[in-house]
Amino acid sequence: MKLTNNASNRCYEVDVLRGFAIVLMVIFHFCYDLSTFGWASYNTGQDIEWRIFRAIIVSSFLLAVGMSSYLAYHKHFNLTKLAKATSKLFLVATFLTISSVFMYPTTWVYFGIIHLIAVALPISVLFVRIPTVSLIIGVLVIF
Repeated sequence: MKLTNNASNRCYEVDVLRGFAIVLMVIFHFCYDLSTFGWASYNTGQDIEWRIFRAIIVSSFLLAVGMSSYLAYHKHFNLTKLAKATSKLFLVATFLTISSVFMYPTTWVYFGIIHLIAVALPISVLFVRIPTVSLIIGVLVIF
């Protein structure tokens, strides 16, 4: 069952996935903050359940980005749209890196999930018209 609005051609499944990933990310970072400020005794960077939770969040975000990339570019390629989206991502990634240097000078974020998405988005556009080849390459990369 496809939950799209014919007037806007919006794919609500991707919105639900994106919302799910954001809610999980908020939960993770709230718990991370509790631990960082000493109000909780777990370690979100080392405990296996937190590492699995983080992998689910990252996978959800990357899946949503890949699906969005396909939906946005599979019919026609818009360089201006891609440049604008990529520029925004690089700006946010740069802000996160600079902020993390001030907050954690010895363990700052030099390449996080936003950085990965900023690099992967322009690359993904090259593969949106060949989804079967993309799937094969993706499976080979995972193995």
